[in-house]
Parts: sequence; C-alpha cells; structure tokens
Amino acid sequence: MRTRVRAAALLTVAVLALGACKASVNVSSGESSPAAASGGSNTYSDNGVTFQYPSSWTTHAPASMAAQTGSAQWTTTLASGQGQNLIIVTAYGLNFAVNSGNIDKIKSQVSQTLGNIAQQAGGTFGGNLAPTTMGGFPGYQADITVGGGLASSVVVVFDGQTEYFMNCQYDSSGKSDVLAACDQVKGSFQATG
Repeated sequence: MRTRVRAAALLTVAVLALGACKASVNVSSGESSPAAASGGSNTYSDNGVTFQYPSSWTTHAPASMAAQTGSAQWTTTLASGQGQNLIIVTAYGLNFAVNSGNIDKIKSQVSQTLGNIAQQAGGTFGGNLAPTTMGGFPGYQADITVGGGLASSVVVVFDGQTEYFMNCQYDSSGKSDVLAACDQVKGSFQATG
C-alpha cells in the first residue's frame, strides 16, 4: 500500500511535487546493498518498482542533495564508483492524478520547478522539455547543467498520484557511461506495486 505524501511545489489549483537532486554527491562503499545479478546487469526490486542497471554499479543509501523540492516517499542512489557519476531514482506523492490526458497542463510547472532547482544547485536549465515515457508512464526529459562541472539528464514521469524522478548526474569523463546506464534504467523500469 502506497502512502500519499503532500508535496511542496504549489500549483494554482493543486499541489504538485517535482523533485530533483543536483549536487556534489558522495556515497560510501560501505552503504551498498545487494542486488540480484542477471547477465551483466543488476536488478533493483524494492519500493514497488523494478529496473535493471549495470552490474559494475552499486546501490547506496540516499545521497545528500544540494537542491531538491518536495517530500520523497523513497529514494535510491546508483553509483558507478567513479567520482560523482550516479543515478538517483525517487518517488513523490501527488495530491491529484497526472496522466497522458492532463500532463500538458503541468508542463510549465515542471519547467519552472526544474529551472528553480538548477539555479539552487548553481546551474542552469534551458527550458527544453522533451516528452518521454518510462515504465509506460508519460512525462518529460530534460538536460540541466549543475555547478562544479556536473550535468544531469533528468526524467520525470507520472503514474497517477505518483511521480517518479530520475536524475542521471555526470561529469565530463563519465557522461557516456552514465547516459548508457540511465537508458538501461529507463528502458527496464516497471512499477510492480
């Protein structure tokens, strides 16, 4: 049973959480948790979702963020073991359902929230939101620059009253590995609960 959490970002007629994490993130190798190996990939299966990620990556307790909004139901961090190259997947509760029939109505709020978060993290967001899906859920994908030489490809999708947010953070040396891992997570993501 999922718990509904009130979110922090105010929309004119309802409350909508749009979470993001940008920053210098450090994870210690002592906090990793086990995952099931599956032919070069690991499987994350917890919190009502499942997805694949590279076998060389590890899961960690939630990383500390320099910028975020909303109140997360859960967060997991996947680390490549190389610098600040990582993927953070988070779920947020919403006070109303978002689906393919009404997602266009929240596009400007998604854009504004991503811009605010990028600014808090010392970066920029150009405002370009590309429609996407993850796990069959509608949403948006965008690129954000972050302070300290970092960048992020972010995906935000909506499953009714649940928002899934994926932040794929990389430095210049880790860009191709992180984006490949991000595509793997996105392509295999499924809600199970």
